[in-house]
Amino acid sequence: MKPLAFAAVLCCTLPSLTTAQVDSLRDTTRADTAHVDSVPPGRTFVTTFPAALIPGPLPWAVRQVFDVDSLRFIGAMTLGDVLTRIPGVFIGRGGFLGQAEPAFYGGRGAAGIEIYWDGMPLRPLGRDSVFLDVGRIPLAPLERIEVQRLPDRLRVDLVTARPGDTEPRSAIGLTTGDLDIADYRASFARRWVSGFGVSLLADFNSLDGDNGTTTGFRSNDIWLKVEFVRPRVGGAYQLVRSGWEREARANLVDHWKTARYDHSFRAFVASRRDGLGWRVQGSVSLSGMSIDSALARPDRVTISSLELSHRWSRAGMSVVGRFVDDARPREAEWHAGWLVLPWLTLSSSARYVAYSNDQSGSRMAATAGIRLPLGLAAQLDVVRNVEISAPRLLLTDPMRQTVSWLGAVRWDTRWFTVEVARTEREPFQPAGAPRGLRPVALLGATPSTSELTVQGAIRPVPGLTLSGSYADPIQGGGDFQPPHHARYAATFFSKFWRVYRSGVFALRAEVAAESWSRGLGGVARDSLGATSQLFVPGATFLDLQLEIQIVGVTIFWQMRNANAMRTGYVSGLGYPTIVQFYGARWTFLN
Repeated sequence: MKPLAFAAVLCCTLPSLTTAQVDSLRDTTRADTAHVDSVPPGRTFVTTFPAALIPGPLPWAVRQVFDVDSLRFIGAMTLGDVLTRIPGVFIGRGGFLGQAEPAFYGGRGAAGIEIYWDGMPLRPLGRDSVFLDVGRIPLAPLERIEVQRLPDRLRVDLVTARPGDTEPRSAIGLTTGDLDIADYRASFARRWVSGFGVSLLADFNSLDGDNGTTTGFRSNDIWLKVEFVRPRVGGAYQLVRSGWEREARANLVDHWKTARYDHSFRAFVASRRDGLGWRVQGSVSLSGMSIDSALARPDRVTISSLELSHRWSRAGMSVVGRFVDDARPREAEWHAGWLVLPWLTLSSSARYVAYSNDQSGSRMAATAGIRLPLGLAAQLDVVRNVEISAPRLLLTDPMRQTVSWLGAVRWDTRWFTVEVARTEREPFQPAGAPRGLRPVALLGATPSTSELTVQGAIRPVPGLTLSGSYADPIQGGGDFQPPHHARYAATFFSKFWRVYRSGVFALRAEVAAESWSRGLGGVARDSLGATSQLFVPGATFLDLQLEIQIVGVTIFWQMRNANAMRTGYVSGLGYPTIVQFYGARWTFLN
């Protein structure tokens, strides 16, 4: 074991182990309180830009939330690492860091996931204009991720950092390890009493690869946000610029060099200072991608939206109109939530889409959740879709009408949490295929599917959590929806609040495994046009993680595929064995 990793292990074995893992099963909107006890004199708290999230209240546990503490300690390198913790999600990794990472959910292909960056939808651009690669969405600028698991798709809301006080913040991070992994990160943020603020982050990654299971790549992410926020009015400009170059691998991976930029501007006016009442928000985003390849041409899309929302003490609603200059030029959405009774919550959403070929689509969803005594709860989601799954393939992708529903029961106590859900989905034909997974030419049809998911956690002693999730399409199932897909972990997490001031010392250690049995893995096509079924090979991947935080310094060590599994997530694309990396992050105040 290399020196820094050994030092991290040694430091982590000295204190007694007692942790409470951040429970991403809980639906919580609490603020991060890691440094409450260390607020320096003279710090002034300021108003933050309202987070662009679905208006609540929503039924209990409909969302799975990853807050500041979660994102700091779970060791996720990509958004795919976060979504792996959602039951029913399969990340089709084309290899290690830097390779393609499309997310699959419910046998829906690209239609199975929707991602929003501060409320604005992220559209796939460039050579692959159907699938979003979740491995290329930067995590460093984020303070919160909310995942809503619906019967037919995931909705992922990404919220960027919003400093809530005038204390200047700067941070640096260094990572190194096997395969010549290198990551250099630096950030700065400052808010003033006047309401002005600026945040800047730069993140540079590289990997040499092993000439077998993964190829070399280099990437750079630049994030800038300038804002002015007062209690009843505010505006923010944001730039995300990502450059990425992946080397070729014979007959498996093409050379791919791209640069994507996303500009956005948001402004709001509110009727009250406390967040209740009316609020009007306008947004404009411009996204583009340049590609250094003869196989594709530059791509860009502009989205403008106007949102009207109202929040009461027990209800909330919003209406959003969007104008897009691509295949779906006009959209209108409705979201509402209502706490009818202390034990009953209702929510609904609707969407109308006008396509550029004069067709129109619609989506309607309704959710009911009830709270019962002894920590019991139940929910029911019903969704009806009449949409084109890949709007940029209007000429080949027909309108599809489906009805899906999800029913779940949950029991949450001090010592354990368990949730059992059943999802029913009608047949569906996914459109397109992720270009980053070269063996996969297209995705097969998904028949009527009944899926069982189970997730839960046991907390036998303070600080120790045994958690797991399980998904199984007990009837039907499609590509990248393998049966008996599970993730389980033993986690120790503690801030040692009885010995040290809150936020001064924290320790997290985790042993986690992801396992699945053999399943469908897309369709291959040879040079003559003949097709053949591919299969996801059954596998079990073991990951180890140690992380220790002392005041503003965090030291971490991880090992991926610690059990040396010699297979991969996608047919023909392997995964390196026993890859370890380690590093440190420093945060400075004032």
